[in-house]
Amino acid sequence: MGNEQNLGIRVLLLYLCQNLMFGFVLLAISAGLLFFQDLIISKSFLLPSLGSIESILDFLIKASFVVSLFAILIGAEISWLLYVDTTFCLGEDAFTIKRGILSKTQISIPYRQIQDVYLSQSLLQRILGVSRLVVLTGGDDENDKEGESAGIFEIIDAVTAESLKEIILERSNIQKVVEITKK
Repeated sequence: MGNEQNLGIRVLLLYLCQNLMFGFVLLAISAGLLFFQDLIISKSFLLPSLGSIESILDFLIKASFVVSLFAILIGAEISWLLYVDTTFCLGEDAFTIKRGILSKTQISIPYRQIQDVYLSQSLLQRILGVSRLVVLTGGDDENDKEGESAGIFEIIDAVTAESLKEIILERSNIQKVVEITKK
C-alpha cells in the first residue's frame, strides 16, 4: 500500500483562515476597546452610576482578550485536526480515503470501479489554489456531480488534485479523450 498523504498545505491555510476568523475579530474588538478606553470612561458621566464604570470596562476588556485568545487556540486546534485527520492513499488495487476527528471513516474504492474523476473550481478556489475533487464509481450518477459519492474532497490543493486525478485515471484504465483541432 502507498503512503498516506494529506490534502495539501493550502488546505491547512484555508482551514486556519476559516476557523480563526472569530478569534481575530474578537481580538480586534478588544484592542479597539482598550485603545478607546479613556474616551469611553470620560463619556460615561452621561450614564447613571453603576458602580465603577472604569472597573467594569477594564474587566470586559480583559475578559474579551482571554476569550479571543481561547477562540484562536481552539480554532487552530480544530484546523490542525481537520487537516491531519483527512488523508488519502493510492494503493496497489484501491484508492483509500480516511476521514474523521471523533468518528473515523475509511473508504476504499477499487480502481476497477472508478468511472471518472471530476475536478471543479470556483473563482475563489482558483485564487486560493484549491479544488473540489469527486471520484465517480459504478454506482454513482455521472450527471449528478454534486450528489453523494464516497470519494469527495470538498477542498484539496489544486496541484495535488490534478496529480491525483491523473494517477487514478491511469490506474483505473480510463481512456482520456483529447480534442484535437485541425488547421
